[in-house]
Amino acid sequence: MKTQQNMNPQRRDAMRAMIVAEVDAASPHPKKTPHTLVHGFAAAVRRREVVAGVAVAAVAAAAFVAVDLVRPADWHGTAPAAAAEVLHAAAANTIRTADPVVGTGQYLKVHTEDMHAVDTGDENGDVAFGQFFETSTIYIPADHDGEWVRTGSSSLTNGFGMIDQDYFDEIFGDTAAQVHPVQRGTAAQLHASTDADVGFGPWGADPVAYMAELPRDPERLLEHMKKTTGYQGSEADQHRLFSFAADVLNSRLPDAYLRAAVYQTLALMPRVEFVDEPAEGDGRNGAIIRIIREDGVVGEDLIIDRDSGMLIGTRSVYLEDADRLEAGTVVGTTTSTIEVVDRAP
Repeated sequence: MKTQQNMNPQRRDAMRAMIVAEVDAASPHPKKTPHTLVHGFAAAVRRREVVAGVAVAAVAAAAFVAVDLVRPADWHGTAPAAAAEVLHAAAANTIRTADPVVGTGQYLKVHTEDMHAVDTGDENGDVAFGQFFETSTIYIPADHDGEWVRTGSSSLTNGFGMIDQDYFDEIFGDTAAQVHPVQRGTAAQLHASTDADVGFGPWGADPVAYMAELPRDPERLLEHMKKTTGYQGSEADQHRLFSFAADVLNSRLPDAYLRAAVYQTLALMPRVEFVDEPAEGDGRNGAIIRIIREDGVVGEDLIIDRDSGMLIGTRSVYLEDADRLEAGTVVGTTTSTIEVVDRAP
């Protein structure tokens, strides 16, 4: 990548304007590198009920694990045994994990943090490369027809040490950090106010209803995912199925039964694998489920809490040296947390 110090001022200003537009606080949507998986943030959470009793939960979990899944006709195999074991255990454990209950006048606060690589250049081959960090917090009222609130921020840093710091500062200047305006409105209004890729994901203006209607049967859910992603059978198509499942889990919308169905659906995918290495997040013991992109260079990971069956987060990691990055370099992460709060900003 070129990092010229003596760029023509007109070209420099044009490039800076292009980058400013991409890091615009009103619609942060920078160009991603070809190897980056960025999960869309679905900013809504269905009102949930606590699973009634450990005994009932245990019976439900056993039913999920015991079901004899029949792979679709156009499928060749299922997940390897080690991955299937982890996913079935996650399905059983997530059923036992109580969902939050939002009382009258309260909000469900969903906080998402995302990091991915940004590779931006002009027609002359001048390139600026960095890491884009974004936070997004959505406050969902107990009455989903009420006022939703969204806040967030974004920043761009000189990641990976691949560019001269003076050049980076010259190009980005004070645009490297942004605080997004507070947005208020109904779910449909917030969805309409931003690009769907950074708004409510693929589920449209009514994400609560969308999640409520998703099948809880793994095979039916898989068929829905294939239809939604335009599945044709290629490795890239299976990667899109995996990404869709990751989006659903990372959104924090699913209730326990939908989470379990997503894990069971992943167990039907022959290209997913278990990575036998330590993975921790917030002090939790995580298991890594991975799919390798069709280029063979980058692995896309789900990190699942072994105890609760909840998703800790997702990441994109280089598996071999490429693009001037070493094997093991993490170029993308997404994590989400939820809590019940009494007020919104």
